[in-house]
Formats: sequence, C-alpha cells, structure tokens
Amino acid sequence: MRRIHRKTRNGCKQCKSRRVKCDEKRPVCTGCIRNDLSCSLEFLTPSFTVPRALQPSLPVRTPLAKNDLGLKITLLDDSQEELLHHYTTTTSLTFFGRGINSPHHHIRIWQNDMPQMALSQEFLMQGILAVSALHLSTLQPHCKDERLQQALRSEQLAIRPFRELVLKGKDDDIHAVFAFAGFVVTYVLVQSESLDSPSDCIPSLNGERLHWFHIVRGLVKLLEKNWVQLSQGPFGPLITRFPDPIEFSWNPDDTHLARLHEIFPDPCSDDDEDISIYKQTIDELRRASALSYRKNGILNDVAVTYIWPGAIQQRFLELLHDKQPEALVILAHYCVLLKRVDYCWPFRGVGEKMLRSIVKELSLVWKPWIEWALTQPVV
Repeated sequence: MRRIHRKTRNGCKQCKSRRVKCDEKRPVCTGCIRNDLSCSLEFLTPSFTVPRALQPSLPVRTPLAKNDLGLKITLLDDSQEELLHHYTTTTSLTFFGRGINSPHHHIRIWQNDMPQMALSQEFLMQGILAVSALHLSTLQPHCKDERLQQALRSEQLAIRPFRELVLKGKDDDIHAVFAFAGFVVTYVLVQSESLDSPSDCIPSLNGERLHWFHIVRGLVKLLEKNWVQLSQGPFGPLITRFPDPIEFSWNPDDTHLARLHEIFPDPCSDDDEDISIYKQTIDELRRASALSYRKNGILNDVAVTYIWPGAIQQRFLELLHDKQPEALVILAHYCVLLKRVDYCWPFRGVGEKMLRSIVKELSLVWKPWIEWALTQPVV
C-alpha cells in the first residue's frame, strides 16, 4: 500500500517547536537524534504488534494492522496526535507500580496492546486521549485548564458508547470495556483534586459527584464477573488469583491493623451484625496490605490499593456514609496504602486529603486510634 501518513509532511512536532527544518527520516528524524529528543515520527511510524500468545480470545490481526494504525492517525487532529504520542511514550509507562517481577509485560499491555485495541474501539481511543490529557495537566501547570478541557471532551465522547457496550455484555468487547473502566478510575481520581468540600473526599452514597472509590468497586466487580475472558486476553499477565491462605504476617505493620479489633467488645453480641462487618472489613484490609509484601508476587502497590474497595461489603459503605467513627478509623488505615502510592500521579495527594477529612469528622476520643496512620510517610 502507498504511504498514508501525509499529515507529517511538514516535519515532527519537536522540530516545529524548535523552528528548525525536519528531514522527516523515520522512525526518528536526524534533528531529534542529534538533540536526544523523543521524536513524534517514532510513534507515527506504525510499529505496534500484539503477541498472539497474549490474545488467544481476540481475532488474529493481519499484516494490514500496521496500515490501519496509520489510517487511524490520519483521522486525528494535531492536538489528538500530540495526546496519543504522549500516551505511548510517557503516560503508558506510569501505570505499573513498584514491586513487579516482570515489568515489561505490564509496559507492553498499556503501551502497545491498548492503542492497538483502540483501532477498532473508538471509545477506548477517546479514553486514551483523555487520560493522556489528564497526565499532561499535572505536568504543564501553565496550561492545566486547557488540558482538563481536552480530557473532558474526550471522556464525554467515550462515555455513551462505553455504557452501551456494558449493557450489551458481549465477550468480544470485554477487554476494551475493562481497559476503559480503568481509565475512568484515573479520570475521577484526578478530577477529585479539585473538590472543595473535605467531606467529598470520604466515600458517600449520595454525593453530587461519583467518588472514585465506587468506580474501583465497579472495576473489581467487572473483573470478577469476566475473569475467564480477561485472563485469556491482553490483561492475562496482570490477572492472578491470590494465594490461599494470605498470611497477615507478610506485612511488617500488621500489628497496627490487628489492633483495630480492640475497638469492639469481645465476645461480640451474636445479633450485632455491624460489629461483625467491621471485623471482616479490618481483616480484608489486613489481607490487602499483606499482599503488597508477598515475596515473588506480581501484584504491585498500585494494584493493591484497588483490592480493599472491591472486597468490602455494601453495609460498610453505608456506615461510612453515616460517618460512623469506627468506619472512619478503618478508612484512615486504608489511607496508609494510598499514601504509599503517592508517587503515582493519579493518586498524588489523595491519601493525605482523605485522611485530613477523616480527622475533621472524628471527635477527640477517637484521635488516638488513627495516630499511627497519621504518622505514616507519603512515598
């Protein structure tokens, strides 16, 4: 086929910004090689391949997939091209946390497989553009509002077709649906930075804005419902069954979490279901916290923060909504996990802000119970 990337005939974006002539050599122009820059032509030269072993449940792509990528790029305007390039070269590298044995598997999923999948799923492409714009909003304070508007436009274009696919529930769409749902978590997390009311930082059942906590719960339920299909697709390397049993002792700080059981009388009244819920929720937090310390595990510390919201019972959310002090104390200890992923840009400041909100809701008699959580450092 004839070349169809004619949109780049005036040179790469890096040469344009430096106001120098670009020789348009691919995959990287001479000017970017000389100045050690990330050339936009490197992305515009189609190079995405999806290992068949990772996608047994997906249709096998023909060699024309490379030309399809070029065609997709010609349908994007300049600002969208910029966002797509930033996603593949930068944003996609930020989705894996620390503590992974085989990081290249994780990088490939977000950097290669997701854009490849987005060629046939326009809503996923818009999700990629949205999360890229959000990332740039954190890197470019001088044009933060512009980047947030870009993210909003892309997200609005994607939400309706995403919801339609969720309702249809087709197996062939589940990989793209799951990927986009993960992007929604990132979107809501970053948007939560602008919340004015401290109470909005605590998960609620009737807030004006949907809390990211509930988005995570939906993502986990989506995973549980479609485990087999997702484990056979591009997300396979990310999906693992937890070891049985999970040893609380893996976590060197488990004594601080176990101490929360002392809040409740022992033995508990058989008919006090809320106390039983609290105790179960504490142990779910202990399990999630222990997983981040498991030797030779593939769960990174970012993934661990998703486990507890997906494991707790609906009744505990109702207790949180009512600002019950016992529920707030337990939530404060979850904030320790959030503070440990503060290095990951969507979570930046989330744990500290939630913890400050909890402090404002608790009376003095409850403050000693969260002292340890308050003293834990931001990583």
